[in-house]
Amino acid sequence: MPSTIKHINGIGDVLFSQTARSKRTTIRISANGEVRVSMPASYKLSAAEKFVYEKQEWILETLKKIQSKQKATEKLFTPSTDFTTYARRLKIYELSPNIKITGQITRDEIHIDCPAGFDYSDKNFQVFVKKMILKALTSEAKLFLPNRAKYLADKFGFTLNRVTVRDVRSRWGSCSSEKNISLNIHLMRLPEHLRDYIILHELCHTKHLNHSSKFWDLLNDVSQKKSDVYKTELKKFNPQVF
Repeated sequence: MPSTIKHINGIGDVLFSQTARSKRTTIRISANGEVRVSMPASYKLSAAEKFVYEKQEWILETLKKIQSKQKATEKLFTPSTDFTTYARRLKIYELSPNIKITGQITRDEIHIDCPAGFDYSDKNFQVFVKKMILKALTSEAKLFLPNRAKYLADKFGFTLNRVTVRDVRSRWGSCSSEKNISLNIHLMRLPEHLRDYIILHELCHTKHLNHSSKFWDLLNDVSQKKSDVYKTELKKFNPQVF
């Protein structure tokens, strides 16, 4: 079990990784709220899960701080907001003062109609816009990502079982030992080369379910650039867009 994702009650998905370099079990929480557990190769998963439950109070407190920080920088959607997905641009239109707020997903827009003079900081309005964006992202992801993953798998000789898409706020993608890949719908907000890099990253895990030197060598080979270049650019983006 070099690497696996387990759902921990009260915490959510946790990534467990066994590495030869690990001398003890450690927990790391990334800036976007991803919980990772590194453990020695001889350590049992059940023992690592127990360790996570023992540290649950600290994990939840850390996640709470991250969420508070994210909320402080939360995007406010207004008519002047520049927000795009793979196929659509968010457009908020001010119409007559007495109309109701409505929205629809068109071929090239996430279209929202509002009354003139509306208070765009209204919480219910912001929730409504986010739901419309997620609807668009989910639709685009289901149409595009599985086909793109299969195309790249065929192109570079990877064996791929199943591709699913999900709204995840902590990671861009994941791969199981059964060669099932899960991709984040928020990949549809990334430039094409970064989207392909994430997909290739997960495809490389179908051969190396870890982050060993062999994994990075393979990823650098198929992505045709050093991974550090992509990772630096990816820091400009965050699955936790809201």
